[in-house]
Amino acid sequence: MKKGDWIIALSFIVMGFCCLTVSAVSWFQSPYTIQFFTNKMLIVCLFAALLIGAGTVIYYLMKQRRKR
Repeated sequence: MKKGDWIIALSFIVMGFCCLTVSAVSWFQSPYTIQFFTNKMLIVCLFAALLIGAGTVIYYLMKQRRKR
């Protein structure tokens, strides 16, 4: 993929996280504040980063195991 394709894909992912977080905030809490939204967005992004990191580590471990 080219650099422009990655930028478009990442922007769709970020927009999806924003929609997910706004939906979760409106469902869980009635006082909509920017601080509450930012806290939930941070939690969602950290969780996603954790899953991506774990998937990357597993991928490289399996790739190294095949080379042997």
